[in-house]
Amino acid sequence: MNHTDYERELMEIVDTYWVCVDQNLRMIKLLSSFDVLKTNQEKKLLHKNKQIKDMISSLQKKMQLKSCTKYLSTYLYETLEVLLEIKNIEEELIEILENKVQFPNEKGTKLLIEYCICELGIRLFIGFKVKNRIILLNQKIYETKSINS
Repeated sequence: MNHTDYERELMEIVDTYWVCVDQNLRMIKLLSSFDVLKTNQEKKLLHKNKQIKDMISSLQKKMQLKSCTKYLSTYLYETLEVLLEIKNIEEELIEILENKVQFPNEKGTKLLIEYCICELGIRLFIGFKVKNRIILLNQKIYETKSINS
């Protein structure tokens, strides 16, 4: 693998973050429309989601403007940081849902909450795979630098 491959793979990872942020936004709005989330919880989660969007946008701009090759390690750590922020929102949603599922308003709401918990669990699992992909990419870059030195 050369630096162009590393850059491309890193850009692909960052591009997938937009999907994660969009899915989190949709879930927040869905849960809010069923009164599963309180107004203050919704506002807090929407604010965090907006901050993550800004982080992704900033990271993409930096990666496009500056030569990715020089800053690959820095971008990898920033990419991992964004992933952890996305996963924090998903974990917070799971915690809220697990508390709500014990005392749902009605049966339909309980089924919706259980579905959302499953969906978020799957996303968290996928997030771990992405984290491992970032770590492996970092190792490959380090090995390449060591060989070239």
